[in-house]
Amino acid sequence: MDENTFVMTDADGNEVVCHILFTTNLEGFEGNYVVFQMEDSEEVTAAKYVEISDGEGELVDIETDEEWEKIEEVLNSYFDDLEGEE
Repeated sequence: MDENTFVMTDADGNEVVCHILFTTNLEGFEGNYVVFQMEDSEEVTAAKYVEISDGEGELVDIETDEEWEKIEEVLNSYFDDLEGEE
């Protein structure tokens, strides 16, 4: 697995390979956000990366509508940029 891939466990206990599209910081919010796509799925989602000790961290659910709105803005810009490259 490369550095842009990670494995997570879904709600059913299955391991799912995820591909990181990009990471970002959101203005007005603390922390880093990881935008990713699960293997064999077209759905793109995001989670917040929280450091729990030196260099170690975990992904947690994004809980506020304000964070999701910012993520959607960044994601729309990302896809617009990709379309412009074609």
